[in-house]
Amino acid sequence: MKTQVRESGIPGAGNGRFAGQELPAKTLLCKKPYMPMSTIESLLAVPLDRAVIFESVDDLEKYISLSEKEGGYTRAQVLDLFENFGYCLDGKKICVNAVTYTWNHAEDAKDGRTFKLMEEIQSDGSKAAVAYTICNVSEGTEFLHNYRIDLQMAPTWYQRFCEANAFKDVRTKVLEAVAEASRKRKAPDS
Repeated sequence: MKTQVRESGIPGAGNGRFAGQELPAKTLLCKKPYMPMSTIESLLAVPLDRAVIFESVDDLEKYISLSEKEGGYTRAQVLDLFENFGYCLDGKKICVNAVTYTWNHAEDAKDGRTFKLMEEIQSDGSKAAVAYTICNVSEGTEFLHNYRIDLQMAPTWYQRFCEANAFKDVRTKVLEAVAEASRKRKAPDS
């Protein structure tokens, strides 16, 4: 499937991913099989089509350590990755993709929502993060999903980690930005 990453149509959202061809509803956009951090010995060996899953603070710290050792990243850079790209689909674990989706938020179809992100059990019994279109998508359309519906609240252990490291989880951060934008739209002109 053809896609393109470029500046989002949403002001302040950074980049977005756009359809490079027409797609019918129920098209599989993406599948990221899970790879538990507890089983990873080198981040360089993680295939690009995977989502690394974290089930504890120890998993997060292992990822930070390997990122520093193998990639020369600082702790602050990895925390920024968690803040902006760590997501939760089940309320129990955090996922970070080996390669990002580059997808932004829309409340519903009238706001441009085009797909649903969810966890799915694969034929071999493993799990993956998957995304399916929820409508027909025209070429050039930005792919958008609803963070409020698709993403779950981060588990308590991760919320504590975020607080201890002075950042907010991605769902909270985006929903606060959406709420602020909504307030600004509704505020009477001064």
